[in-house]
Amino acid sequence: MTARLMALLLLPWLAGSAAAASGATSFWMGNPGTLQQLTRAAHAGDAASAIELAQILHSGVGVARQDAEALRLLRGAQKRRPGPAGYWLGVIVGDPSCACYSLAARDRYWRAAALLGDSRAEAKLAEAAAYARTPELAARGLNRLASAARRGNPTAEAAIGAMYLKGTVLPLNPAKGLSWLSSAARKGNAAAATQLGGAYMTGLGELRQNETYAAQLYRRAARQGNAEAWWALSWLYWKQGQRGPAQHGFCLLAQGGQDGAGTLCGAALLAVHGERGSLAGEAWLQRAARQGDPRAAGTLAQVLSARPDTRPEAFAWLWRSGQPLNAVTTALSFSPAQIQEAAAQLRITPPWPAAAKR
Repeated sequence: MTARLMALLLLPWLAGSAAAASGATSFWMGNPGTLQQLTRAAHAGDAASAIELAQILHSGVGVARQDAEALRLLRGAQKRRPGPAGYWLGVIVGDPSCACYSLAARDRYWRAAALLGDSRAEAKLAEAAAYARTPELAARGLNRLASAARRGNPTAEAAIGAMYLKGTVLPLNPAKGLSWLSSAARKGNAAAATQLGGAYMTGLGELRQNETYAAQLYRRAARQGNAEAWWALSWLYWKQGQRGPAQHGFCLLAQGGQDGAGTLCGAALLAVHGERGSLAGEAWLQRAARQGDPRAAGTLAQVLSARPDTRPEAFAWLWRSGQPLNAVTTALSFSPAQIQEAAAQLRITPPWPAAAKR
């Protein structure tokens, strides 16, 4: 990798980026009161607050995802902020995980927003066209996208960078991909910052591994509610022994209903706060275990087995974790009487393992 490219990638963030502090950013960085403030302002008719609140409700970070309410807020905001509201309406209805999923509706919202001057919607329409099955349409879409990227549109830059990095639509070229992603990330594009963070985490291609810089990139994206960035940042914090920040991230994801986050939130609460975090930690583990996560059931069993009065309950949870009965009884050193008590709670008749015959 050339010195020029390395210098480009390591340029400091631009002071006036699109990721400047906002109500939504304040919420994601640990100020829950911001949610109430945005809600009050949105209900009072403030369109900007309604758009930010809709982003939070759609993100699945910090609060349970509420796409229907997010759409209602955005439609109400269209009268005063039609461009930004239309862009976010397109984002939500274009999300395959939303019950409202509709590519036709997505494109209608983005076309209307683009006509009103929203550069993000313009780039998203071009990106979607670049993946069209018809070669002629795809070529026109790619040309529009490349033109927007050359004009400095960060949404377009992020899309072009991802194409080069993955070798989709454009030929595989990691150096070009990283260059475009870096430019978009410096301008506040969360998707670009997340991808670039992953490249620095692994040392992609000729890029030197740099976990410190990767964390900076992930934080930049996390402040905008990017769930993928929160996952990556939380795991990185945990790996580095920063248990408190990791717990904050895992629990934000759990509050948003992200798959697997409840187990990690519960385990992290117990690891960070010990006895003080036991009630909240066990509650998250129980919730995840009831939803079918065997890791949560196994972790909860280990926690409960340390207390004599909850050892039968520990057996019940470990049984639900799906582990073989011999492993269950060996792990917790259960006596036949304890197995009988726990089995009665579960309304099962387990076979007597050799490990339990004492």
